[in-house]
Amino acid sequence: MTDSDKVLLEELKVLCEKATPEPWYSYEGDLMTGPLTHGYGPKLGSFNFIRTRHGKETPYVTGQAFEDSHFVEKSRSAIPRLLAIIESLQATKVNNSGSDRGD
Repeated sequence: MTDSDKVLLEELKVLCEKATPEPWYSYEGDLMTGPLTHGYGPKLGSFNFIRTRHGKETPYVTGQAFEDSHFVEKSRSAIPRLLAIIESLQATKVNNSGSDRGD
C-alpha cells in the first residue's frame, strides 16, 4: 500500500466519522415553498432527496439522477464496511509476511 493510499483511507475514515450516522434513505419528490406534508405553495421543482434516520433531509439539484442519490445513500454504509475489510486484509498481510513492505 502506497503512502497516498494510506492518506486516502484515513481521509475516508474521517469523512465517515463526521457524517450523520446511517441509515440513509434516498427518494424522489417535489419541493414546495410550503411544508412538504401539506403540498401547498408554488412548486420549486422535482428533487432527489437523501434522508437520514435523524430526520435530516438534503435536497439535491433538480435533474440529478435518482441513481446518483441512491449511490450516495448506499455509500454511507458501504464505505465504512469496505474500510474495515481493507484494514483486516492489511493486518492479515502484515501478520503473514512479518512486515509491511508496501507491496
